[in-house]
Amino acid sequence: MKILFISNGSGMGTAKSGGMTRHIEIAKKLLKKGIEVSFLTTIGSYSTYKAEGLKARFILARAHIFSRKEKNNLGRALSYIVSTFSSLLLLNRLPEYDIVYTTSDYFCDIIPAFFLKLSRPDLKWMAMIHHLYRPPFKRKGNFIINSVAFLLQRFSFKLIRSQSACILLYDTLEGKTIQNLFLKHDYAKKIFSVANGVDLELIDSLPMLPKKYDACFAGGLRASKGIFEIIRIWSLVVKQNNQRLLAIAGGGTIKIVEQVKREIIRSDLNKNILLLGPLDQVELIKTMKASKIFVSASQEEGWGIALYEALACGLPVVAYRLPAFTNLKKAIIGIDMFNQIKFANNIRELLTNENLAKKLIESGRDIVKKYSWKQIAETELKIFQSIN
Repeated sequence: MKILFISNGSGMGTAKSGGMTRHIEIAKKLLKKGIEVSFLTTIGSYSTYKAEGLKARFILARAHIFSRKEKNNLGRALSYIVSTFSSLLLLNRLPEYDIVYTTSDYFCDIIPAFFLKLSRPDLKWMAMIHHLYRPPFKRKGNFIINSVAFLLQRFSFKLIRSQSACILLYDTLEGKTIQNLFLKHDYAKKIFSVANGVDLELIDSLPMLPKKYDACFAGGLRASKGIFEIIRIWSLVVKQNNQRLLAIAGGGTIKIVEQVKREIIRSDLNKNILLLGPLDQVELIKTMKASKIFVSASQEEGWGIALYEALACGLPVVAYRLPAFTNLKKAIIGIDMFNQIKFANNIRELLTNENLAKKLIESGRDIVKKYSWKQIAETELKIFQSIN
């Protein structure tokens, strides 16, 4: 079996998202099974794949014209456009594959897969969809950018409905919402429910560490992931104890990182929030194990790998209540969206109530046992085999 992964969504960025973690782990397990795996991707993703030890074949699509850095969202959008056209120019030179697997619903992945499928009718297209963009007036961030993202996702969905052999959706309320959207448009192909995993072997191999941080946050630095929300929430936490320390792990564009730094200074939280930048997996797990609790103010998630990793590290979690977290409702403290005061109050409660923290930790560990990458990859391999 020969599989081509299309993964242009990182552009020139090297930060590893939850979606990237997922397909890296899946690809590694497929390679161990002797399956031939190739990637059509950009230089940013390629750098991450090499750092993660992924030994696949790589075909690089150009993602820039002049600048090699994405300074803002416009830079990322331009990289998507450039990588789309670059990928299209490479299609005729690609060898034969049995399956093309799009790792996201970004148009820079979907458009090349669509035209590759049109040119090779026997090729099977598997489309992974992580989450649903809300209408722009319901989504944090720039309204124009959110409007374009919303429309482009719907355009991608149309192409997926037209030519894909199947779609992969998470087994969550969020996944069911996407499934209903496809069924509403008479999608007649196969729909598979899948899960994400955590590297339980790595997590168990690393010792618990002295608690340097009262809380940690891990995720992309962007508005929809709640980075500005969490700063405002933390300002409420430190009003009662100005020694509380939050560690933030994750990367973003140059512009948004500067905005985050300015917001921390404006909120007088220089001594209470530590920006760690993007971390590799080992350093991220060490950071979690050096923290007392995990916090997430994300407003949209397909699954939420970081939450599962935090639970596997033995951390209680406070997060906004999202459809993606329905499987975790007994293991985390869910807060109604944008209720910053209640969020801060629950953080303070967790930091002082050992019995509550212990109860959540035990519930979390019971849940994450089911989500090892080995189990997830075995399930996915059966899907590959069923459509090939």
